Order: sequence, then structure tokens, then C-alpha cells
Amino acid sequence: MPAPTTEEVVKLQDVCRHYTVGGETVKALDGVSFAIHRGEYWAIMGPSGSGKSTLLNILGCLDRPTSGSYWLNGVDVARMADNELSDHRLKNLGFVFQSFHLIPQLSVLENIEMPMFYLGIPQAERTRRAKELADRVEMSHRLQHLPAELSGGQRQRVAVARALANDPAVLLADEPTGNLDSKTSRSWHSSRNSTNRARRSSSSPTSPTSTPTPTPTSSSRTASSSPSGTDPMQALSFYWPFIKLGATDVWRHKTRSFLTMLGMVFGVGSVIAMLAVGEGASHQALESIKRLGSQNIMVNSVKPTSEEGTSSAAQSAARLAIYGLLHDDEARIRETIPGVACTVPARMVRRNARFNERQLELRVVETIPDWFDVVPRPILAGRVLHASDMDSHANVCVLTEFGVRKLLAAQEMLGQHVRLGSGVFEVVGIVRNESGGTVRAPDSE
Repeated sequence: MPAPTTEEVVKLQDVCRHYTVGGETVKALDGVSFAIHRGEYWAIMGPSGSGKSTLLNILGCLDRPTSGSYWLNGVDVARMADNELSDHRLKNLGFVFQSFHLIPQLSVLENIEMPMFYLGIPQAERTRRAKELADRVEMSHRLQHLPAELSGGQRQRVAVARALANDPAVLLADEPTGNLDSKTSRSWHSSRNSTNRARRSSSSPTSPTSTPTPTPTSSSRTASSSPSGTDPMQALSFYWPFIKLGATDVWRHKTRSFLTMLGMVFGVGSVIAMLAVGEGASHQALESIKRLGSQNIMVNSVKPTSEEGTSSAAQSAARLAIYGLLHDDEARIRETIPGVACTVPARMVRRNARFNERQLELRVVETIPDWFDVVPRPILAGRVLHASDMDSHANVCVLTEFGVRKLLAAQEMLGQHVRLGSGVFEVVGIVRNESGGTVRAPDSE
């Protein structure tokens, strides 16, 4: 289709918008074509369901046509990407809503400045243009007032000034006088006419093939469209309106803000407390499981019978002399079983124990100091086995509570000597019960 002329600010050609509802195709718009020239007034009228809202959504770049072309200020926007469409809408469209939609926390001046802020216009230029627009709609005497302090007609005029802030090519008004009385409605139409005349007298259309010379305003928009990553003051200036808006809203609603923050503190505190309790319970459960030895694997050797695997008494005696796990077996366990943290040799036997006049049989674990890393037991008195005990070939042992009770030892056992089998061992510690009586370092041999 031919491109629109410079005077055709809006041009629709065979625009269709179809919806599928419940398997049925609804043709809200079906082949709409028209053009709007600069300075013209158009009113969209029709019965309910005739497609007025759909057409306004497309004209306002809030929806896309199913087919056809839509030219806005010389650019086909029907197939634009979302970011490009938002930028083009910001620069070329102004909206006047029936309910005004002014930001209640901002003053009249700040509401008018808001579209220019999103366009990246510097603060000084925003303020100057906002004051000019406020004067044009006869609101210069109410610049620092909030929307709640204005009448319906005054809020409508502020909405008009805001819609004109970015000098849009098209102004879309959704029943702008629907909430106004007759006198204010006539004032609105008069203001609209004077504004349109002012904009037409200052316009300078160009031919389709010419390129307009950039103005200082357009260059300033490009230069300040985003905050600099290296200039803190420029970044602060960019984000200052947002900070001010948030701080103002908090200050004006102190009770609500306080209760909100209090709820956040309690909520975050509760979550942290629950996580801490859960972490503590998990740690305690893991420690309990660890104390039960569920992470340990006991590898035992079975003593062969005298007849097993041999045909002579001499061979049988030789096998009985060397049966059990050797250091080479321990090395193979480390190499072949993945995830093994450590291996600890231990020999569990039953020995006759004697202390003073008391004599009984106890289960004895003959092992090395690493045993207590694998099977930890709370120390009630003294200490557990140390590496120095191995180095010095000391005959020392650690008793459990069970062993102490069985020996009927009323006096302090630390430092006492207990006979275990054929050896005499010094008691260096007492630990909480497991199921046996004592743990001792292996004999020097």
C-alpha cells in the first residue's frame, strides 16, 4: 500500500482484528480503512459491541491487528517488536483517561513531568515545559497541589497537560468530559481548541523524502535516555523521582508503612527461626545416626575349621596361624570400595578383667586411637586413646560406664590399673556406654 503523506498522522488500511471465542471467530474489526490528518478532530461512535474499544486499543498501540497496516506518524507499527512499539507509543501518543489516572502521591507539576522523565528529558527542561503546559491549561497557580486537592475539572486539565508533555502526534481522549459538568466541559473543549491551534501554528511539515533537522530537545532525549554507569550523580538524578515517590508514599501513610514493615520483620524472622530449628534438628538427627554407627561397615574374618580347604594337619595349622585381615587387606578395601573415609583395625575379644578383689569377663576392643573418630563416645572423665600411647607402647585402656559398674569400683578409676587377660592396663578415661566394657590400645607386639 502507498505510504501515508506527511499530513496523514494516522492511516489504517484493511485493518482486521479477529478473536476466537469458544471455537467461534468474532470479527471485532473487519477491513477498517481511514486516515486522520494533522489538526483534525475525530469521534468514534457506535452501539455497544461495535468494536470501538478494539479500534481504540489498536490506535493506542495497546493491541495489534490480525491483518492490515497501521501507520502512526509515518511508521508502520503493526509489525513492530514490543520494545520498539512502546518507544514509538511514548513519543507519538498522548492519553486522556475518563478517570484521569493521576498519581496521587505526586504534585500537579510532577504529574505533568512524568512522561518526559520516561523519555529521558533532563530535569531543568522537564520543569520548564511542565510549567508552560500548566499555564496553557490554566493550572499554573496549583503546581504544588496534590490531585486530591483539585476539583474534577482541574484534574482533567492536569491530565490533558500530562498527555501533551511529550508533544505527541495524536491525542486519544476516552470520554474526557464524561465526569465533568456542562461549564467544565465547555472549558475543556475551549482548552483543547486553543492547544490544538498553538500546536498547529508551530508545526513545520516536511516532505516524505526529507529529514528534519534535530532540535536541541530531541538531542537531549537521546543523550539522557539512560543513566550513566560511571557517573553517580547522573544515576542519582535519574532514579531520584522514584526514590522521592516511594519516600513520599511512606511518609504520608505512616501507620500503614509501619505495620507493613512490622509484618515483614515478623515474617522474615519467622522464616529464619524455622530454618534454624530445621537445621538444628537435622544436625541433631545426623549426629544421632552417626553415633549409632549407621555410616560404618564392619568387616569380619571367620576363623576356618581345622579341616577347611586343607588335606594335612600342617597346612591346617598354618592357615589358623595367619587367618584374619592383614594390612594388605585394609589397603585393598580403601582402593576397591568408593567413598571410604578411613579404615580402623580392631579386634573384639572377651577378656577376664580383675580389679582389686573383683573379677569378671568383659568384652574388650583392641584398637588404635582412630577408633573414637569412627565410633565417637561422649567422654565422662579423663581422655581417650592418643597417638602418643601407640608411640610409647603404653598399656592404657578406656572403660565404659558399664565396665566401671561391673568392676564395682567405688573409688575414682582414673589412674587405677586393671588386669585384662595377661596384661595390666592403666585406666586413662571413662566414656558413655556402648555395649561393651573397655577399649584398649593393642599390645606392643
